Amino acid sequence: MGWWKGFTFLELKEIYTKEIKQLQHELDYGYEGKWTYIRYCYFSVIYTQLMNGCRISEAVEAVTKYYNDGIRKQKVMVRKQRKNKKYIDILIPKIVYRHYLGHIENIKDNPHRISYWMYHYWVNKYGVENNTHTNRHCAITHMIDKMNVNPLTIKEITGHSNIDIITSYYHTEQALATKKKLLGDEDE
Repeated sequence: MGWWKGFTFLELKEIYTKEIKQLQHELDYGYEGKWTYIRYCYFSVIYTQLMNGCRISEAVEAVTKYYNDGIRKQKVMVRKQRKNKKYIDILIPKIVYRHYLGHIENIKDNPHRISYWMYHYWVNKYGVENNTHTNRHCAITHMIDKMNVNPLTIKEITGHSNIDIITSYYHTEQALATKKKLLGDEDE
């Protein structure tokens, strides 16, 4: 199964939205511990990653820039571009509030810390090994499968250099489900 852990984009969006709202509630009503703010930063970054289909380090950079300048549309340099520098636009979701992000500076230089934390969050809360790259897979699969976005457009949104990589993000399980729908064999 590789990077993809069987979650859908909508399942992850619902989980992250619930967590962000819960943390906002805790921060609004008196539980202002450092760890609550840091968890808010982590969920803001992974939610931003999911909604943009970007890499975790790109999401960290975008959320950090948003915290510093208050602008929700951030231009971020694509990681893993070997030839020319390329930039993509990352939109910070409206559910992410700048005034809760004061601890983003503590994590901006080490995006792997978020990946490590997320892995343990999933294992402890759901008993499932999951990682931040799952967000990217789910976003791309959702764009192709549910939104009918052209893979060339997705390539530009996500900053991939090669369209073949985009197609590798589309998962066989979802392709089979789509084929069954087309054939009218969903019940089999």
